Amino acid sequence: MRLPFNSDYLGNKNFKTAVSVFLCVLILNVYLHENSFYAAIASVSCSQSSPGSSLKSGISRTIGTSWGGFIGLVFSILIIHGEPTRFVQAFYTGIGIGFVILGCIKLLNKPSSCTIACIVYLGIIVNMNGRDPYFWAINRVLTTIFGIFITVTVHALLPPDKENNK
Repeated sequence: MRLPFNSDYLGNKNFKTAVSVFLCVLILNVYLHENSFYAAIASVSCSQSSPGSSLKSGISRTIGTSWGGFIGLVFSILIIHGEPTRFVQAFYTGIGIGFVILGCIKLLNKPSSCTIACIVYLGIIVNMNGRDPYFWAINRVLTTIFGIFITVTVHALLPPDKENNK
């Protein structure tokens, strides 16, 4: 199957990333009426040059997403049940990000999952704004994993880069 563009100019990886982001936004925003921001970020972050490396990246990002979501839930509950001043929220945000990074590196042994774990954690803590912490955390995790799934699927279905086809 030949793609309908000059892949030497644009590149298959870039095209696949664009298709993945488009599908995330289309499905989540248009059909499910959900925020596609975290799915699109996950899609960009796990795009690789081959289907195998995209799958490996997707697994790592899924682990990071789950870890960031778990720590985000724990700290959002601490903020709600504590004194939710801006200082307390800033303090917990900083402490929590340390736990996220430490967990990715030392506990999970997945340093490559740190970035997405931090993004998910921050998305939960910073944007919660009075929402139910359980629903908010689970929704952030699921939409992020959805973006990862879409990207891995797109990379598996569209033809590989010329360099990876040898």
